[in-house]
Amino acid sequence: MTITDIRKTKQGRYALYIDGEFCFSVHSDTYCLTNLAAGLDITPDRLEELRREDEDRSCRDKALRLLSHAAHSRGMLMDKLTRFYEEETAERAADRMAELGLLDDLDFGLRFGTDLMRLRGWSLRRTEQELLRKRLDRDTVAQVMEELARRDEDGDAARILKLLRGRYRGRLGDRRGVENTVAALRRQGFSLPDIRAALEAAAGEDEDG
Repeated sequence: MTITDIRKTKQGRYALYIDGEFCFSVHSDTYCLTNLAAGLDITPDRLEELRREDEDRSCRDKALRLLSHAAHSRGMLMDKLTRFYEEETAERAADRMAELGLLDDLDFGLRFGTDLMRLRGWSLRRTEQELLRKRLDRDTVAQVMEELARRDEDGDAARILKLLRGRYRGRLGDRRGVENTVAALRRQGFSLPDIRAALEAAAGEDEDG
């Protein structure tokens, strides 16, 4: 087998022609680093090796772009990469991102979970559900939730009270408003005992005010 031609594509890649027929294109880095040239004899094994190396490089570049745009869990990154690349290729790219310190499920879970609880006022239960949706494995989620619970100075009842003072303050004037508020808080994963405790505290504040 002989490389009969190499042509630069509009996308900046290099198209390889083997024995007069197009084979595949490679990244400019692959082209420069492997000294490819027309007239060079090449074995099928070496050709496949080049293809795999180029796929790995392309997949790593894709992973870097995704991670530079937003933090991902490993599962989230794999879901996106496997839309374009074979699973083994995506696995190698994810492994490389982890080696570079750009992919850390425990750190991602702690940061994301903390934001959900502090900024959105979500319950521990709802936060756990969302972490699972972000494709963190159950063992990692368990570690994250244990640490979040340890750091949690407020507790769910206090978070509910903050919501009642803020987002839901105007809804507590009548029974229907209270019922709708309770339903909304339940959807956020809060327990009925914590909701009742927070409602009683909010009512006491109104009486004192």
